[in-house]
Amino acid sequence: MNDTVVMLLVKTGLFFANCDGVYDETERKFIENFLSELDNNGYSVSGETRELAVKALDSSYSFSDIVSETKVYLQKFNEVEKHAILDSFSEFIGKVIKADSVVSEQEQQFFSQWKKEFNM
Repeated sequence: MNDTVVMLLVKTGLFFANCDGVYDETERKFIENFLSELDNNGYSVSGETRELAVKALDSSYSFSDIVSETKVYLQKFNEVEKHAILDSFSEFIGKVIKADSVVSEQEQQFFSQWKKEFNM
């Protein structure tokens, strides 16, 4: 996993964690644990990316930003690879929005819209 995809996942997770107006501590911890697990599983994330990701935890991103960045990232992959990447992103988003044991209507609506953007 490269630094670009790590930052994109963090930003995407942060959008979904914040989209209902409640950035729950369990959602924040889930994203922090994601970063920690990368280290534990042998993925090397550069110090600069880790620092940016930690700073991003206190930022917010728009739906259009994460969709646009994801589409740009996916351009360099073939259809099979894109599908695998989007499945992983979808799984990650699902875990983020369920982290606080409450899936709000906004989270569900944006998740459905995200899937529609990527023909899922």
